[in-house]
Amino acid sequence: MATKTLLIDATSMGEDQKGVGKYAHEVINRLDQILPNDWKILPIVFRGSQLRVDWSKRVFVLEVTAQSGLRLGLHTMSRLVAKHGPDILLRICDSSGKDYGVPTLTVCHDINGLITQAQRSRSSIFRRSIDYFKEYFRILAMASSAMVICNSSFTRQQVVKNYRIPFDRTAIGYCGVDERFYGVDRAKAAQRTKNTFGCEGYVLCFATGDTRENYETLPAVAAATKRLGLNIQYVIAGVNDNSQYIRVLEEKLREHALIKQQDYVFVPFLGSDMQQQLCDLYTAADYYLELSLHEGFGMQLAEAMACGTTCLGSRHSALSEVGGEFMLCIDQEDPENIAEVISLGYQRNEHLKSHGDQVQYTQRFSWDGTAKAIAEHLISQLEKSA
Repeated sequence: MATKTLLIDATSMGEDQKGVGKYAHEVINRLDQILPNDWKILPIVFRGSQLRVDWSKRVFVLEVTAQSGLRLGLHTMSRLVAKHGPDILLRICDSSGKDYGVPTLTVCHDINGLITQAQRSRSSIFRRSIDYFKEYFRILAMASSAMVICNSSFTRQQVVKNYRIPFDRTAIGYCGVDERFYGVDRAKAAQRTKNTFGCEGYVLCFATGDTRENYETLPAVAAATKRLGLNIQYVIAGVNDNSQYIRVLEEKLREHALIKQQDYVFVPFLGSDMQQQLCDLYTAADYYLELSLHEGFGMQLAEAMACGTTCLGSRHSALSEVGGEFMLCIDQEDPENIAEVISLGYQRNEHLKSHGDQVQYTQRFSWDGTAKAIAEHLISQLEKSA
């Protein structure tokens, strides 16, 4: 039986597995386990990425020098395809590319135009020109793909609408929820979180620096809940203490007469080696507050829901799909509305509910299911091209 060679763009993988890198890590590990034995797997990674992966003997890692997505997609990938002669190519990072002359599956994680719109950022003419060039080749690579795997139904709809990819050449491969978010003991998580970060009875939110997270609204939200007589903390996680955006955010918190460690607590980014602390933060929270202006999936919302935490969010982009009927709905740009929803939640003891149905609902976002679906599409496309 002839060996089949799968080439994978896994350059998004790195030491801290998050976002697209997390997707690549989880899917490739499972493909190694479930693809037929006559398949050889060639993941492409950046040299020095310090991967912690226990590959099987049929996996042969190809290291390349770290480079831009344009160079990788337009030059290096063509060279690797010519050198290794793969039967099929899997592009887990939906960056710039082209038609490589082999059946290709591309994973689409979001719509860049919608991200830019949500970020409300202004860039120079030069920057916009570069972004246009990159986006042109990104869409070209998807249009040249035999199949585009989308990380949500929302992304799938937008790929068809914005990139004019035929619906029957698209499929869904959800981001998955790590199994470690399930079954955390709430009382123990609360005690560990109190001991580690000094917080209890809090609303959890994130501010990693991406402006579409809408974290600039947090000071007004916290001040509004305080005016309603709620003595609660806001735990603002994922922060980079040395960054300009945190200095600006903290200044705004002070302008609203909010006191650090009393009204709000900063928690740094928790990497894969601090997974238990992240699980505890979600589980011990009274509420998780999702303020994002746009999400192609909504990983943090899904993780909070899996922990059984009561969640607040808006029904836009993929958040409606991920949150389902379980979110307490807010207007993410109206601090007074958010404060009122939080206050009403406390009055109704929403934060004390177990949310078993919510937890079960999140199990549809499974890495096992996504890897299986991608494996089936790989096999199907290879059979079609035979």
